[in-house]
Amino acid sequence: MFDKLQAFMEKYFIPVSNKIAANRILKGISGGFAMLMPVIMAGAISSLLSGFSIEAYQTFITNVGLKPLFTMVTDYTTNMMALYAVFAIGYGMASQLECAKTAVAAGLMSLMSFLLVIPLWGRPLWAASLPPCISAPPASSPP
Repeated sequence: MFDKLQAFMEKYFIPVSNKIAANRILKGISGGFAMLMPVIMAGAISSLLSGFSIEAYQTFITNVGLKPLFTMVTDYTTNMMALYAVFAIGYGMASQLECAKTAVAAGLMSLMSFLLVIPLWGRPLWAASLPPCISAPPASSPP
């Protein structure tokens, strides 16, 4: 029974998985995420140390002054993961496409493009020039 399953997997799934693994775009993305692993680990450990739910431990880290430090590490790692991921994926893609000399510039360009595209405030900058009748209705309207 197991031999039949293994033969089926080798016949149908392994060629597909080899093609997916050989894809340069997926290699660049996975390389970018692999570069993020230390940041992810630092944020996870800091978040764990900050939120450990034993009252005596929480009192100790608050009195010693470590609670703000753990919170700051979490803020600069986990909470800013999108910025790190955009740079790392751009860097990884440039490395995969044999542009290793300009990989840092490619990462910075992808980061700048990301910052230009995302809205930093509640309303996109281009929407400021629209007349009020075209803009979105308020979040809560009276019944």
